Amino acid sequence: MYPPHILSWYTRNRRRLVLGTAAAFSLLLLSSFLYSVSCGYHGCPSVAEIRAYKPIHGSMVPLERIPQNVRNAFIAVEDRRFSQHHGVDWHAFGRALVRNTTAFGVREGASTITMQVARSAFIGGDECNDRSLGRKLVELRLAQRIESALSKDQILQLYLNLIYLGDGMYGVEAASRHYFGKSVGRLSMSEAAMLAALPRAPSVYDPQDHPERAMARRNLVLSLMAQEGYITAAQAEAAAGQRLRVAGGRRSPPSGSSILVKEVRNTSRTRAIRSCSAS
Repeated sequence: MYPPHILSWYTRNRRRLVLGTAAAFSLLLLSSFLYSVSCGYHGCPSVAEIRAYKPIHGSMVPLERIPQNVRNAFIAVEDRRFSQHHGVDWHAFGRALVRNTTAFGVREGASTITMQVARSAFIGGDECNDRSLGRKLVELRLAQRIESALSKDQILQLYLNLIYLGDGMYGVEAASRHYFGKSVGRLSMSEAAMLAALPRAPSVYDPQDHPERAMARRNLVLSLMAQEGYITAAQAEAAAGQRLRVAGGRRSPPSGSSILVKEVRNTSRTRAIRSCSAS
């Protein structure tokens, strides 16, 4: 029980407290809204800027040169509703919100492929590794702008050329040559699933350093591909039974296909590419 003088003070000032709390909450909502609609106060990229964007590390590998199995593997594990949403998967977003709230922390992400493109291509500096609500709101805003400017194939092409896959490798072509010693166009289904297993935690599932973990994660990707109807259960089982063969030895990132992006900054606004987790 509170002392009488505290209760008396609260009774006299209750209205002010309620109004003050409401005003502070409203100000917070307004600030978050302005922050998101202005893409972090930097100003959102125009449709022309989004369409003109090119990765600053190496050349863009056209989507038609990336096998369907590679595309399907990434979609199955990273964003199974990619073809259905408009940049934000509100089903996954709501599920993650509930789980993270009940866990009092970040236990599940809800980033779509489009949101990951937004993060990699148009969010730079300290904001890249920021996991705040403000950063997430900027991602949502940018993802919707990207969806209005590009086709799904164009978004997927950007994603597969930007995604960080460990050991300084950005994009499926550079990662394919690094881990398997061959072009992405020559990957088997098992190898395609292995690449798609990496974005969640590249160092944890590195097939050169942690082959057992890598195989377990690869097999999960194969099962998800079968679950989504991209391959049959028999195909998934056959691919899961294949040994994981990686290129021998650890090599330095080849010039032209990957860079130490933490030291690279494009001078145009919000064009710094950083390694961001898929939160």
